[in-house]
Amino acid sequence: MECRSIRKRVRRVVLDFADDAQPGLQPDRRAALLLGTRHAARAGARLSPSRFGVSGLGTCGAMNRMKPKKLRLTPRHGWRAQANHKILVIGRGAVRLEYPETWVVEITDDCVKLHDKEPPDDDCVLGVSYHRWPPVTAPTLTVAALVRGAMESDERKFVALDPIVEETRIDVSLAWSQARFIDPGVNREACARLCIARKDEIQALITFDFWLTDLERCHAHWNDFLATLQLAQWVADPRAGPLLS
Repeated sequence: MECRSIRKRVRRVVLDFADDAQPGLQPDRRAALLLGTRHAARAGARLSPSRFGVSGLGTCGAMNRMKPKKLRLTPRHGWRAQANHKILVIGRGAVRLEYPETWVVEITDDCVKLHDKEPPDDDCVLGVSYHRWPPVTAPTLTVAALVRGAMESDERKFVALDPIVEETRIDVSLAWSQARFIDPGVNREACARLCIARKDEIQALITFDFWLTDLERCHAHWNDFLATLQLAQWVADPRAGPLLS
């Protein structure tokens, strides 16, 4: 799906300005698989009574130190978003994407959650986290392999697992997949999507859980999330935002 033109000047930006220059984790192949597995296996594991509960990277120091700040933007700031959307920025630009302006943001120890409604009345939830990965090591395990390992290791009993979708952009490698499962709390079928994207040393993990009955609506949201996803687009001053060309 082509990204819709970004025209609207946003008034609010969710920013993480944590100092994550020295993460404590030195990943290897097993740690890479854990990156997907922990988040995927625990995402939505407690659908009831809180409907959707997304977990993230408990070992990722960058996410653990995340502290949001509210700042006044400069008059000529460079933040732009689609109409009726806001921008989520994590790690000074490590991960950036757009989400509907009415969604509820929840910041946890290991990821940022975006709910379509205030929990426990939400019908879908997006989980976003990232990890710093040494560039020299990153190519040894593809993002598709990580997604496959994460989905196959999920603790939930999937009744169906879709093929992996791969996408290579100019500077980002991305792969995602979807599975279906039955929420035992309400005996209702739900979908779980997981995406891993990588650029240089930044590897992002995105999960999206929703009811199967909301597939059409949530698929449109998912396309928007991925279309606006940017990695390692560093922002020196959050008040001014990215430079406009």
